[in-house]
Amino acid sequence: MEKLINRILMPVILDADILPVITQVAELARNHHAELHLIYIGNPAIYQPKLSWLQPKVTPLAITREKMELLWTLKEIVCSDFGITVHTSVEWGKWRSTLLSHAESIQADLIVLNESTTPKRKFRLLKSHLEYVIENSPCQVITLFQNSSIAERWKQVVIPITDFVPELRLQTIIETAISKKMKIHLVTINGGEFDKHTSDFYFLTETLKRLKPAGNVQVECRCIANNFGPIDSFLNYARSIKADMLMTKMGLTEKSSSRLKEMNFFLDY
Repeated sequence: MEKLINRILMPVILDADILPVITQVAELARNHHAELHLIYIGNPAIYQPKLSWLQPKVTPLAITREKMELLWTLKEIVCSDFGITVHTSVEWGKWRSTLLSHAESIQADLIVLNESTTPKRKFRLLKSHLEYVIENSPCQVITLFQNSSIAERWKQVVIPITDFVPELRLQTIIETAISKKMKIHLVTINGGEFDKHTSDFYFLTETLKRLKPAGNVQVECRCIANNFGPIDSFLNYARSIKADMLMTKMGLTEKSSSRLKEMNFFLDY
């Protein structure tokens, strides 16, 4: 059987609270026999002298060496504890574009973001870095919500149901969900109530069928209102129930197979 996850990419800030989060993601990587890529993204403008617009941008080499040493220490700890392959890198540039470019360059299958360490947007009316990455990511995205200093294990995961059966997300998280007795929230947007004649209801029931063979997995289905767009609505729901993670985005193979199921559904209807 083809491996679903080969490379997991996680952007990190290098402080004392990041290790508990990295070790949890490392466990997910071990479950999938995947590589874990840790990247530190710095803003070179912070280290430039005054009147920097008159001078070429210079990567702060001393800071780069310092970050690389810290990443190497994290790599040694994770490799020793989990027996997985870990790659580290330090890059300088705009956070979200640098992250997405790196994800494409390594052909990442999954990006893991920690909400508390994701850079905040400068203007409230603009999309946050989190929303932008979720919308434009070339692969699946897991967003972690719990504070990085909390070392508790994952207990709740939110999986959006849109216009397809999220088989790739289910297969990515199901083993972890079973082992940690996680509660799976299947969430769709449809004005607050389920309508059995809509495609959303069909894909929801099909998703429940995929979960049935997994055995004793706790599942809750919710229909939520669309506030400022689907991504913002799913993020707000995950925060409201204090979920540990939100799983978004889909692979091309999953999307293609889902479109076929959707066509069959409306032909049969």
